[in-house]
Amino acid sequence: MTRETIKEQAELLGINVVSHNKNLTLLETIENTKQLPQVQYDLQRQLRELRVMANKLGLYDAADFIKPYCG
Repeated sequence: MTRETIKEQAELLGINVVSHNKNLTLLETIENTKQLPQVQYDLQRQLRELRVMANKLGLYDAADFIKPYCG
């Protein structure tokens, strides 16, 4: 996907395109991440791991939002 397409999609979704390091936007960083296989962990463990990634991506409000559900 081209940078222009990503920006267009972000605008349609009302997402601010934030540049992190090396001129990659958050959406580009996510798109460049290899798809992992499905895990069979319980929901609370999945949410804990998701919270760690949300914090690493700078999505602090989202990480705080799911914290009560992480067990």
